[in-house]
Amino acid sequence: MNSPSSSASHRANQPPLRFSGYLLSAIARQTPLISRRTKLILLALVVIPFLYVAFTWAPHEPLRFRIVEPQTATATSTATSSAAFTSVGVVIENTSATPVCLFKADLTPAASTGAGAVKPVPPDSAGRVGLFHPMEHPERQMEDGRSMIVIPGHSSVQISARVEHEKLAEATAGGLQCQYRWMSDTRRKAAAGLRWLHASVPQSLQSKVPVLADNWNICPLQTAPRS
Repeated sequence: MNSPSSSASHRANQPPLRFSGYLLSAIARQTPLISRRTKLILLALVVIPFLYVAFTWAPHEPLRFRIVEPQTATATSTATSSAAFTSVGVVIENTSATPVCLFKADLTPAASTGAGAVKPVPPDSAGRVGLFHPMEHPERQMEDGRSMIVIPGHSSVQISARVEHEKLAEATAGGLQCQYRWMSDTRRKAAAGLRWLHASVPQSLQSKVPVLADNWNICPLQTAPRS
């Protein structure tokens, strides 16, 4: 399923690769007397960091969520719902090679449109029937004032999510989907640097500093493998 993001915002969120090309050509023009070997070393020092940023900036739909089994049923309610919740184990798999920071995941019904198609529910909709928040996870990290869990590249972590008790059968049958907010670790560090820059420059220049928004994607909540 493709992420519902516009092409304009996609272009705005790309790393500044054009700048790297300009810098490479500038090095070639301004260093006619430098040896070829030194030029290659300078080019490598420029190219390698930009290639790293390009490949780790925004991996395509990196996370997969799979329910494991119900854990402990509770009769408690939350501030936003009077429904009882059941704690379920969920394995989160990072299919990309770069670490991914997960900020939040909501569980919503998968609105089928027939023939296996799934119509996504808008983020933060009132249709939420379950959720996971890093504050409830013992391995959470606090960076830049935000709570998150970091899933290393090509790795999995198991967390506990809460699902409305009456939706438990739907969850274990593959009837729910995950809406999750995330950033690659590279992008998160860049966002933190831009926030620092925004706070440091004069107020007249603050509007010139770009803001990197969270990525969000939707994917099915996969069912536990049958034994």
